[in-house]
Amino acid sequence: VFVISDEVAHLRKVKTGLVVGDQIEIQSGLSAGDLVVSLGHQKLIDGSTVRIYDMPELPEPTQDSPAASAAANTGVGGGSN
Repeated sequence: VFVISDEVAHLRKVKTGLVVGDQIEIQSGLSAGDLVVSLGHQKLIDGSTVRIYDMPELPEPTQDSPAASAAANTGVGGGSN
């Protein structure tokens, strides 16, 4: 996946786990608060300069979501973005 830091895209390897619908558990490779590219990643390369426009507020995971389950099991997640 690509993680954005200081307007630069950084390629990061992740280990995936449980898949439920369109949600994928990330077991390792990301930290709470990492800003992950979810759209437009097809033309990115490691080190690409990016600009974020109109980023929406993200909801906190609910207790029954895979993200919340993964956070409870791995200690990741829960913080503000």
